[in-house]
This record gives sequence, C-alpha cells and structure tokens, in this order.
Amino acid sequence: MKNNYTHSHSFINKFTLFSLFLIGLILVSSCNEKTEKIETPVVTAPLTGTPQISITTLLSNQGIIWGFDFLPNGNLLYTQKTGAMFFTSCIISSVSC
Repeated sequence: MKNNYTHSHSFINKFTLFSLFLIGLILVSSCNEKTEKIETPVVTAPLTGTPQISITTLLSNQGIIWGFDFLPNGNLLYTQKTGAMFFTSCIISSVSC
C-alpha cells in the first residue's frame, strides 16, 4: 500500500514540475519578442493671428435641439430633447434652410 502512494505521489510531483517548467518556458518565450519603438512626430498648428469665425443660424424657435447631423445630400436631420425627430431640407453650400 505504501508503495502505490509513493508511486502516485512521485508522478504528481513530476507532472507539477513539468507543468511549471512548461508555463515558465511559455512566459519567457512570449516576453522575448522584440518591438521597435516608432516615434510619432509632434505636429502643432501655427498659432498666429486671430481666427476668423462666422456664425450662421440654420434653425430658430425649434425648442432644445439635442443632436443633429447633415445627410449626404445636404439635408438636416435633428432631434429635440423630448425625443422628437425632424427633417429639414437645407442646401449646405449657400446655407439656406
């Protein structure tokens, strides 16, 4: 009886040692990968002068506009805070709605 216990115990020890060795080998080989550092150039816009900003009102008296998007054909799709969705035909180039 004692002999079987010793035999199974040594098998478990060998299996455990082999498993730990295999895990260690995987960890070492995965960390061995060399990576190249790619430096990204820092690009900053020149900050000279005063920016030219123009504001054009497209819609008025429409409640709280919660979100909007221009469709590919230039039309305007927008939603109000209440959840209502509206469609307005606009021409982007001349900004007339």
